[in-house]
Amino acid sequence: ITYNNADTPLRITNKKFPHFIIAYNAGIWGYDVWKPTLKVMNDILPHRIPFVVTSYTLEEGEEDFEVISKIVDGCHKDENEDKEHTSSSSLLFDVEINPYGSRKVRETLSNPGETNYFENCAWQAWTMGTCTHS
Repeated sequence: ITYNNADTPLRITNKKFPHFIIAYNAGIWGYDVWKPTLKVMNDILPHRIPFVVTSYTLEEGEEDFEVISKIVDGCHKDENEDKEHTSSSSLLFDVEINPYGSRKVRETLSNPGETNYFENCAWQAWTMGTCTHS
């Protein structure tokens, strides 16, 4: 699944699909460019594919969850059509501390010192794919 920027339409190349998708410290909540990709993952993938997202903090993971759940829940009605849509995308496990995440504090210039950031601190898992139209 590829796109160059927000103005370039998404396209699926050569009809080969992954068996597993992972987004390390993706910051889905903070970057609108994730939304078109998540919509493609939810609507077009021909079968359910596990999707894991990690984040620097539990709070960021919860914000990522909100964005992903809106995309998954948004599969129900297309404003341009009079068709109902259903998605088989679903939550595998909720946002939680990743037992395999780094325990070393990540030094950042933007961190005011109130929150400690860790590589892959929290994680969540979904299955994405096969939005059907009826």
